[in-house]
Amino acid sequence: MRQSAVLAKVDSVMPVGAGGILDRFNTVVGTSFFPRYLEPFAPERIVRVGPGPARLRSDPDVVRAGASVFKVHGTNSCGRGVEGSGFLYAPGYLMTNAHVVAGVDHPTVEVGDENVSGKVVLYDPQEDVAVIELDSGAAAPLAFDTTAGPHDGVAILGYPQDGPFDVEPGRIRAEQRLRSPDIYGNGTVIRSVFSLRGLIRPGNSGGPIVDSAGDVVGVVFAASVTDRETGYALTADQVNELAASGVGRTARVSTGGCA
Repeated sequence: MRQSAVLAKVDSVMPVGAGGILDRFNTVVGTSFFPRYLEPFAPERIVRVGPGPARLRSDPDVVRAGASVFKVHGTNSCGRGVEGSGFLYAPGYLMTNAHVVAGVDHPTVEVGDENVSGKVVLYDPQEDVAVIELDSGAAAPLAFDTTAGPHDGVAILGYPQDGPFDVEPGRIRAEQRLRSPDIYGNGTVIRSVFSLRGLIRPGNSGGPIVDSAGDVVGVVFAASVTDRETGYALTADQVNELAASGVGRTARVSTGGCA
């Protein structure tokens, strides 16, 4: 559908409100549980790189970082159960995607063997970032690293498909500026992202990609609809400012409607 010259031409001359028709079409052909990461009919540029380093699965620093990656659960205002991943980046503060907690008043975070109640204190549906305040116990926060770039090996950490903790080797294909709607399909947002070669599935949303030192270089937010080995992560540089502004907040904020 994305390669259709006819549909692309129709899309270019239709009034803005006609986007709702495309949204309804999306619900018919299926959903990936990720927000739309490109504007309709925008070309997807996939840079060829080798597979991620398998050694990162057992790298001691990556294993250590995994202890600070948690599963996030909730029931949204549409009555649907949602789940994703998140990571501790400051004592008592967890970062995840906004689309993971959209419409969720009381998220629950699995910390070790406990289900801990969390409170969303920052919610940005344009950047697709949310911050949850919680009792994080003795878990050590992860640091951000903004120096990663194309061809670097990374590890993709999270809880895909509501399953157990998983580590997948990956490699950064390219750093791109993607134009896409916000998580509700509205407007246009330009995000700084890494395109990745690696296995990214529903449930990885909000989880970190880390380097061999165990530092966070990006936050997973989407998977390609055209290539099974391609996904997307917001760069650490893109989320840094929101991360800093989330620390110290204690007031619950609205998480809007379900995405």
